[in-house]
Amino acid sequence: MTIAPGLPADETLRGRAFCQAYSQRIDEWLGGLWADAGSPAEAALVAVGGHGRRELSPGSDLDLLIVHRRSTDIEVLAEDARRRFRNRANKWLRALADRTAIRHRDAGEVAFLVEPDLKNGRGGLRDVHTVGWVDAARPVMNRVASAACSSGFCWPADQRCGSSRTSTIMI
Repeated sequence: MTIAPGLPADETLRGRAFCQAYSQRIDEWLGGLWADAGSPAEAALVAVGGHGRRELSPGSDLDLLIVHRRSTDIEVLAEDARRRFRNRANKWLRALADRTAIRHRDAGEVAFLVEPDLKNGRGGLRDVHTVGWVDAARPVMNRVASAACSSGFCWPADQRCGSSRTSTIMI
């Protein structure tokens, strides 16, 4: 998916001007996602960190905060967000598995390199977050487990251990 087509090719945008234009494109994209999610009137999506300072560049993290009125029950908002994520889990988990495979291929192993990429390497910090997203989608994992396993994202325990267990080990 291309979020900012043409932006990197624009020779007039350099340095801070590029970062601001890129941040604007990301804001527009996120605004569309927020609207598609129902954008509750009692909540707002706020950019923080480099994104909030309009200092994004390609590959930057998007640090976001959901702010809500005090009268709104945060648990209701959180459960609604979890439900929406689970409803789209098939789509998101496939994309997550694809991106994880690419990241692992590009960054290598954390455990076996002299100078590993601790953030992006296989077994690094990004994988900790990936496991969290997969866990959040647990209610729908049975439907996508075979697709995830066939992509190399996980493998059946019985193939790895020689046992007859049917559980899945996430890596």
